[in-house]
Amino acid sequence: MNTRLTPRRPAMLDAEQAENIPGAEDGAISSEVAHLVAQTLLGIEKENDENVKRLRQLLESGEIDTVSELWSNSPATTLPGTLWRLYLVYQWYLRDSQLVNHRFQQGIAALRTREVISQEDCKQSVSALMDKLATLWQAKTSIDQLTFLLDSISDFLQILANGVSAEWIKDTRDELADPVTLRPHALLKTANELKLSARAAKANRLN
Repeated sequence: MNTRLTPRRPAMLDAEQAENIPGAEDGAISSEVAHLVAQTLLGIEKENDENVKRLRQLLESGEIDTVSELWSNSPATTLPGTLWRLYLVYQWYLRDSQLVNHRFQQGIAALRTREVISQEDCKQSVSALMDKLATLWQAKTSIDQLTFLLDSISDFLQILANGVSAEWIKDTRDELADPVTLRPHALLKTANELKLSARAAKANRLN
């Protein structure tokens, strides 16, 4: 079954949704809330009170696009900061899959790691990886699975960065314009950050 979401810019929480997240009332966004949302998504939350149960229900109803914005100000190698980067990668692919596939093939050719693969093989390779990333938003993912995914997405971004350009988003008016996506050499920097997060996850230090 296709688990992909419709690409869209994450929206801020409305009053009713904020009530389901302890600490997010009146639009206040804190590090504690960002971590709680991330932990609940992965099923590793330390608490199990009524607020967390409501938050879990919100996530299971497919509201990842709404709550993901809570992660946007988190440091790169924290759990919420890592999930924010994965979310941006996924949304970019959903919107610009043809561009991503093309740049991936260019990156493979530039790295000369193997023979240049066909466009169809390229699409299948990238699509398979994005399908794995899609499961992160749909169901609880173990730390081992997350570690593998972080390594895979990191390698994927490094290949993209070795193509024509290491840039990601250039227009500040773009829906995916963000301090992560707008910075110089954004793809390579994000790849390095995700690799560090993978190492932290392996050591059980991604929090």
